[in-house]
Amino acid sequence: MYERLLCLALLPAVVAFAPSCGDTSAAGAGDGEIQTALPMEPNGLLDDRVDADDDPDDWKFVQVDQQDDLFLLFFFDNPRIQAEVALYTGAGNRVVSTRHDAANEYDLLQAPSLAEGRYYVHVTASSGSSVYTIRSSMGQMPLMSSDGGNTEPRPE
Repeated sequence: MYERLLCLALLPAVVAFAPSCGDTSAAGAGDGEIQTALPMEPNGLLDDRVDADDDPDDWKFVQVDQQDDLFLLFFFDNPRIQAEVALYTGAGNRVVSTRHDAANEYDLLQAPSLAEGRYYVHVTASSGSSVYTIRSSMGQMPLMSSDGGNTEPRPE
């Protein structure tokens, strides 16, 4: 857990020098357009950063191998960021979206009964910047934490 927290703390400083921070991160790496979307595991964690001025859009994709429910939890380190998260089909149709709510610890996208196929996750910042974590889960709601299952309070 502490290695992951250290990784998150150092992420802004190393984004320019490394394509990722640990095996759960996809920061940097040119994912600002849907054509360059980076893969994410259907049951895993992924860290990245958005900045309304320099890097407002991040695209990821998840492959659904059989019809199932998909849950995506988004944890923003900067609760004041103005951001939207959305899930799209491979054809570009919006499945579900939500605007970040600073009053909540996390933002949830829930997509029931997704058909087999590739789906795209879009994170866009309209004001501010933040490192964020996506926790994805197929079939059931994941634990409400961004640290791989630990339900202790997040450090401030």
